[in-house]
Amino acid sequence: MFPALFSLLLAATATAAALLQPSLLLTALAAWTTWSAFVALNVIIGQTRTRAWARAALLPTGAAATFFIVIHPLIFRGSPSLSFSQLSSLNAQPAFLLPLLILGAFAGFFLQTYATLRARTPGARDWSAPLSAALLKLQTIVFAFTAALVFASNHFDLPLLTLWSQALIALTAFWILETFARYIARLYQPRRFALERPPLGCSWLLLPFLAITARNAWLAPVKTDGPVIALADMWFLPTLRRLALPLVAVAAVIIWAGTSLHEIPPGHTGLHARFGRMDATPLTPGLHVTLPFPFHSVTVLPADRLQSIVLGFASDTGQPILWDRGHYIGEQSQLVGHGDDLLTISVPVYYYIRDPLAYHRHTGDAAAVIRDLASQQLLAHTQNRSAFEIMTTGRDELAHTILRDLQSSLDRRNSGLAVALVCLRDIHPPVAVGPAYQEVVSAIEDREAARHEGEDYRAENLPRARSDSAQVRANADTLAGTRSARVRGEAARFDALLASYQASPEVFRIRQSYAAYDESLRGVKKLIVDEKFRGRLPTFVDARKTLNPDFAPPPVPDNPGLIPIPSTKQNAFDRAIDGYLNMGRGAIPAAPAATQDSDNLMSPRP
Repeated sequence: MFPALFSLLLAATATAAALLQPSLLLTALAAWTTWSAFVALNVIIGQTRTRAWARAALLPTGAAATFFIVIHPLIFRGSPSLSFSQLSSLNAQPAFLLPLLILGAFAGFFLQTYATLRARTPGARDWSAPLSAALLKLQTIVFAFTAALVFASNHFDLPLLTLWSQALIALTAFWILETFARYIARLYQPRRFALERPPLGCSWLLLPFLAITARNAWLAPVKTDGPVIALADMWFLPTLRRLALPLVAVAAVIIWAGTSLHEIPPGHTGLHARFGRMDATPLTPGLHVTLPFPFHSVTVLPADRLQSIVLGFASDTGQPILWDRGHYIGEQSQLVGHGDDLLTISVPVYYYIRDPLAYHRHTGDAAAVIRDLASQQLLAHTQNRSAFEIMTTGRDELAHTILRDLQSSLDRRNSGLAVALVCLRDIHPPVAVGPAYQEVVSAIEDREAARHEGEDYRAENLPRARSDSAQVRANADTLAGTRSARVRGEAARFDALLASYQASPEVFRIRQSYAAYDESLRGVKKLIVDEKFRGRLPTFVDARKTLNPDFAPPPVPDNPGLIPIPSTKQNAFDRAIDGYLNMGRGAIPAAPAATQDSDNLMSPRP
């Protein structure tokens, strides 16, 4: 009895420590000691005359308690997400952990020594003493090894506690699964075989710590003259009748406890209701743990998944969309353009759940709500539009308007839905009049093409014509201004001449005559000689050369002489007019005095 009490004390202490300061190591120790305590109780109760239902319910209760201890940090922290990474993050170890482990190891050592001394060669039906000793040995080793790891981690900063904690939880799970596997195997064996074997809960983990005699008894085959599995000897049905009510109760408890596990698939979200009050924070995809029904409940919604409904037909056959043949099943025609036209319109509407809480409270069937409201908006916005506008130019505007008004209707109802896209995928007339509609549409398209071509020509040439017109106007304005200024200047000049004439007519005439001489003689070669030199200066002028310079002989090359003469002299004569100067000879050749030259203007006149 002492091993069971000691195991219960260890389990209660570890569980209390885990509740006070949750950590992965304390959780693993609490789970290990709790299951060990239930196994020790089952070993002791199995040797007494306890009711069968109590013995049958003991180990399932221990498994449920162990599972609760593993997940209790997640529940009490208020996080329903089941993740060992969250448990691994609870690494703070309490100060009393190391003394508790050392004390448990010493107490277990002395108690297992006491149990070993009391254990004698067991009979076929006496397993309590050797199994209790083996359990205490295993507990002592686990506590001592854990204490060593805690000491090493505190002084050497070794990341071993997390691995050991996970390994301890895995060993506990293996022990529980092995126990239930042995229970299922014993259902198919005669009852006398079960009495000769160790009680349920005894695992292969205890075999190395058993005494030699107990180990040999465990491993020894069952002595029997008949078959090991005999249908006539099988106690499955009597046991099942005797344990039917406890098994049903245990199954009901397991099913009820299973309502605390909730899986949220990817692309979905969960609404968590605690005691009837909905939590505003949705649950993310993954596995979540809550209190069982009816205390907590979770509703799964496809919040992040894009959904769609299609207006205008019942189902799609996948055929090509042509006007002259049907491609949908159950096509619906709609009157448009004040009831003058009939069109078949296919409208896919894509939506998603934007606010899961509002959707859960105010919307039951999202597809039905979207379909009804979208049909209303489609009818409202097509009854005043012509068929041609709906099929051509007004298509995008119509889709945008339907999306806007549909979203407004959903928001007014606080539906929690959001419309992502509204498409006008297929708009065509009824199949019976499809070819006629197609001819009309082709003619309208040709008309629109010709109109657009004319608009292109107009847009291309009108700016050019305007530019040319502006340029001509600017040139005319410039020419008019120039001519006006010139005329005004000439008029002012004439007025000035008139004033001069009126002031002194004689002087005006002389001055104007001289001006006329200057103008007429401008550019003419001429020789001007003062009258006082007449007859005194012999001059010979060749009028032919003067009047026609092309007859002039080529100029004599300038050959430098001994006495240089400046190239430019005051009052020097032009060589083309008066002959040439002999460079270095110093004189102009004079004409013979006896010769009368009619061209000589300086000769005395008769």
